[in-house]
Amino acid sequence: MYLSEAKKSETPKWILIGTGVLGLLATGLVLVVRYHEINKARAEAEQARISADRARVEAERSKVGEQPKPQIAPPLPMAPLPQPAPPVVEVRPAADPPVSKQPAPDPVVGKWVERRPGAPAGDRLRTFRADGTLSLYMPKAQRTINGTWRREGNRVYFSHPSTDGIEPPTKDKWFTVVSITGDELVLLMVGVRQYTWFRSS
Repeated sequence: MYLSEAKKSETPKWILIGTGVLGLLATGLVLVVRYHEINKARAEAEQARISADRARVEAERSKVGEQPKPQIAPPLPMAPLPQPAPPVVEVRPAADPPVSKQPAPDPVVGKWVERRPGAPAGDRLRTFRADGTLSLYMPKAQRTINGTWRREGNRVYFSHPSTDGIEPPTKDKWFTVVSITGDELVLLMVGVRQYTWFRSS
């Protein structure tokens, strides 16, 4: 009696164990299938993404290929080169002749005839040169003596050797110029005696 009851109680345990094992196997199988499905879904999604990227790249390439090529403008016609202007010739008026800076000659310069009315020997001839030399022709002695002269204001100083060899030489004898008008020279010899000399050609 007790034995049959024990056998009856042991049988459900194996069934339970077998059921449990089958349940575990079924759960594991379900997990494996689910795992493969998830991986498959991931692989398909990755493949779809790659395909989409390729399609996008191809679309961009096609857009780049469809862009119109830049139009190159035809070359502009060359303008004619400017001709050089004719040279400008500057016409200048003729330059004025150079003005001499040399001082005007002293009006005393020249040949002067000392008229001596009533003198038996005749008139004396005095020649004043611009270089300061002097010549005196003596009609009585029939000779010419040379000397020097200079102008200081209205006075004219002159020096020369003796006119006759007897009188001493003349040294810085002077006369004052009163006036020179045309060919006439009025002077005062040593400021006292007035003489009138006439220019000779």
